[in-house]
Amino acid sequence: MKTTRLFSAIFLAAGLFFISSSTFAQTKISGTVKSGSGEPLSYANVILLGTTSGAMTDENGSFSFSATKTEPGTVQISLLGYQKKWVAIKPVAGKLVVIKVTLEEADITLSELVVTGSSYSTESVSGLPVSPMEIVMTPGGAADVFQMLKTLPGLTPVSESADLYVRGGEPMESVVMTDQAAIYHPSTFESTYGGLFSSLPPSLVKNLWFSSGGFPAKYGNALSGILDIETRNEPSDYRFNSGWNFAGWDAQATIPIIKEKSGMTVFFKKSETGLLMKINQNTRPFTSYPAGWTTGGTYSHKYSETGRVKLNILAGEDAQGVNVNRPEGQSQFDGNSENQNLGLSLSDVWNQKLVIKTGVAVNQFAKTWKLGVLDLDETDRTVQTRTDFEWMGANGQKWYFGGEVRFRKDGFSGKVPASDKDYRARAAFKTINPSESITTGGGYLEWEQSGWLGIPALSTRAGFRTDNSSDRKNPTLDPRITLAGPLSGNWTASLNWGIFHQSAWLPVSDRQHLDKKLPAMSAMHTVYSMTYSGSESNTFRAEIWNKNYDHLPLKTGTTFSSDGYGFARGLDVIYKGLLPGGIDGWISYGWSVSKRKWLDSDGLSPSSADITHNMTWIGKKNLNPFWQVGWNLKLATGRPYTPVTGGIADTTIGLFTPVYGKTNSDRLPFYHRLDLRITYTNSFLDRFFLVGYAELLNILDTDNPMGYSWNSDYTKKIPVRSYFGNRTVVLGTSISF
Repeated sequence: MKTTRLFSAIFLAAGLFFISSSTFAQTKISGTVKSGSGEPLSYANVILLGTTSGAMTDENGSFSFSATKTEPGTVQISLLGYQKKWVAIKPVAGKLVVIKVTLEEADITLSELVVTGSSYSTESVSGLPVSPMEIVMTPGGAADVFQMLKTLPGLTPVSESADLYVRGGEPMESVVMTDQAAIYHPSTFESTYGGLFSSLPPSLVKNLWFSSGGFPAKYGNALSGILDIETRNEPSDYRFNSGWNFAGWDAQATIPIIKEKSGMTVFFKKSETGLLMKINQNTRPFTSYPAGWTTGGTYSHKYSETGRVKLNILAGEDAQGVNVNRPEGQSQFDGNSENQNLGLSLSDVWNQKLVIKTGVAVNQFAKTWKLGVLDLDETDRTVQTRTDFEWMGANGQKWYFGGEVRFRKDGFSGKVPASDKDYRARAAFKTINPSESITTGGGYLEWEQSGWLGIPALSTRAGFRTDNSSDRKNPTLDPRITLAGPLSGNWTASLNWGIFHQSAWLPVSDRQHLDKKLPAMSAMHTVYSMTYSGSESNTFRAEIWNKNYDHLPLKTGTTFSSDGYGFARGLDVIYKGLLPGGIDGWISYGWSVSKRKWLDSDGLSPSSADITHNMTWIGKKNLNPFWQVGWNLKLATGRPYTPVTGGIADTTIGLFTPVYGKTNSDRLPFYHRLDLRITYTNSFLDRFFLVGYAELLNILDTDNPMGYSWNSDYTKKIPVRSYFGNRTVVLGTSISF
């Protein structure tokens, strides 16, 4: 049955491809739409009147679509807040018609978002562009930045959570930054299987830079990946947006205060999943449906032509309750968390050559988990400051330097089971109170030279960073280097190498056993990348990468050493652009192998993120200027897990003790899931912009368990499914003006 569903998913997606390919037209119409000041206009509707052909402009103001019409016609271009414009065209079969249009009226250009969809070593190298509309309209992505990122190369679908598993690494090996400040709890609804969604809505994001390896010395304290987010600046126009779906509602407003000088963006989001679960008859025995709220915003003030100060606030709270089947019986899991973030940043340019960015941030997080005898509280407080400089030298030179200081106190307190096999309410327990007060400091220096041998694309970036932390045995020194240049035609290549360090990580239950400081964990990255950039935004990228881990914490009895090690290596490829039939989107594939000997593993074993094969196809087809159909097909090797081979009766407590096999020697079933989305967009009354959509998540209702539980004597395993693992229907709408 599962094989049949797998092939059904492939054939259904392939059917969408070939059906839409039959509409392949004889004439292609493309162009750009800009404002009177030359800014590209996103979301403009471009329609060939008298037909169903058309498109919507992307973040660069570009559009492209095919049409069967070969006689003279008229193209209509419209956008909320701008005067409509009509352009007469004379199509010729097989010829490209190019239109360049300028719309007059108030400037309400939306911010662009650029995602580096694979590893880059310099921020100056352009990434794979993903528009805000693509994030919102990606099928199965829940309009969530993290869920969207998981469709790109370098990230593996270990689970359906929002956690970022980067190239065989654990989520704690990647750093998420917002306006120069590290965010340690960036997702909502945290559980043992990760958080569900990112806490930052895409509407607040101006720029986003993601690297899955070989990132520059500017970034430290991460073994695998970096996600660097910059929030929006002052808005240029009043705007209001409100949306609703089966899982909750949200509202956002942009408010200029002083024209072109200062303004704010504020939002509120309420999550209520009860209606979603009831409509879809989710059989999971919830005691309280996941619910919560998130609010915040940014205030930005431009105090000079080059200077800007920005304040951002983010706060939220969530709760969930569900019955959990365990070998010793049924227990109720209750989890809730609170999160507050406050940041103040400043950016300016001095003497037209020195760019400075500096900021200070305060983060506070609190969480409570209850499951039978388990009753554990966590508090995490951080105060941090960071300053970055960029010096524009002569003859294509740039110098980057800066540093950061962070004070963090992370502590746990409460009761944990005395045995991990007995969570019953009256089971034996032990009280723990591990707490860490950590001071971390680091600095970096990098040099970049472009234009070697008179070739602008031929460049080098080299530098180092040093970090020290009160929980490390010794300070670290990390060299990093990048070589990038053209190959031939539209092909470019880069070679990235570097050493990366991060403080040793231990499970909460083991931290009280650590009686000495451990050296920082280390990883050495080598990444070779080749990129083809064609016309019409078509891009192909292939990367061969390798990571060697060293100084990982290794448990022997109740003591820890730094003798652990491991490796991860693989190949990532992606094609993003247009396909025949007017299909837009991207296809990515990754092959990798990742093994480690660390913590309590019994040898060099597959890591929990060792996903051998991973393929994603995001496809979108404009049926006409108003309707779009899209799909998200995911295929992946099952995640490794440690099997239980049987149970031994323990008469003292009346339970069975599990007998474990080798570490991560078994795998979950092959992961396969197909999500579909139908979207309607339109503007009306020259003021309102409407989006309506229907999503069918996991339309084939395939079984994709996150893990297994067992019956009382460990003779039968029971699949554990995610909150949205069943076939799920979601209806929603949003309106802006």
